[in-house]
Amino acid sequence: MRMLFTRMDPFTFRPKLLSWFATRTLVGTYYAEERHPISRVLFAITSGVPLRAPLPQAGDRSGDRLVAVSVPFYFTLGTEFMPR
Repeated sequence: MRMLFTRMDPFTFRPKLLSWFATRTLVGTYYAEERHPISRVLFAITSGVPLRAPLPQAGDRSGDRLVAVSVPFYFTLGTEFMPR
């Protein structure tokens, strides 16, 4: 997420050692997705999991149920929340 919003370039000032240290601590290291340490672990865990079509779940229509339950409350609201 940080890379999407900041896009900091590596520091190039002198002395080189201080520049390298500042780059490592403030900018960090950019990895490709395939080489990133966290992604490699996740790929290893999920590589053996077969993908299949999802089964219908009881919560698939929960949004519709929530709207249906809230309709009676909508009609009992007064105009105290509405601007004139």
